[in-house]
Amino acid sequence: MKLGLTTASFDTAIQGGRTNLVKIIESAANLGFEGLEIINKKEVWRKDISDDIKVNLVRMREKKQRYFAYGVSFDLGLADDTLRWRMMNKVREAILLAAVTNVNYVTLYGCLTEEGATFAERKDVLVKTIKDCLDLAEMKHVTLCLANDNPALNGIANLKAVCEEVNSPNFKLSLDLGEIALGGECPVEALKTLSQYVAEVLATDVKEAEGGQLEFCVAGEGKVPFADVIALLRQLSFEGFISVYYKGSEEPADGVKRCAENLKKLLSE
Repeated sequence: MKLGLTTASFDTAIQGGRTNLVKIIESAANLGFEGLEIINKKEVWRKDISDDIKVNLVRMREKKQRYFAYGVSFDLGLADDTLRWRMMNKVREAILLAAVTNVNYVTLYGCLTEEGATFAERKDVLVKTIKDCLDLAEMKHVTLCLANDNPALNGIANLKAVCEEVNSPNFKLSLDLGEIALGGECPVEALKTLSQYVAEVLATDVKEAEGGQLEFCVAGEGKVPFADVIALLRQLSFEGFISVYYKGSEEPADGVKRCAENLKKLLSE
């Protein structure tokens, strides 16, 4: 089990001009992260950062960090076939970039985010589109990892249904624990049920805010029982990354630092 960091933790700081990929790599090394998942979102970076990734591979190696996943945010369950094909071609581009940069995983964020989309209506379309992308992924020895980062897709039963229907060794999950808790389900039970499909665990957390609603917070300071999660991952002989994905409202640098401290303490026990 290794401690990873996703660049999406810094989205607000990137948009505000307070950080960039070079600074994130430096910070991750200083905090003891073993690997980075770099997520390419044009609305965040305001550009395609594919070239930046290639340039910074040397810097990551110097910091003894592994670039283990390339993340993209495209909805593969769109109702409009033309738009969906465009998204699918973007995923294929991501697979090619991952292959060129020797990365094993492409994480798929943003599926079933279209307004009004429901799992029941879009599951078959989503599964078909993922399968259409898998031919290239298998050829390039890349694994597609689906993230449960929105309500329409989130949930143990939904994720299990997609995995069973896709039914490919090149398709796995990036299981977001905080999203599972936000949906009213137990993260440990989710991990037990979906363990055979999980390639990456996204260490997010939620706490109760004013009015009783749940909001994202620093990993290890909310409702997700990370001690039990890590114990189960050890029991499962999990060899992948448990990745900090900070979604709280504090300055990302501060939130990520506390997430790292909390998880490293649990991992050392």
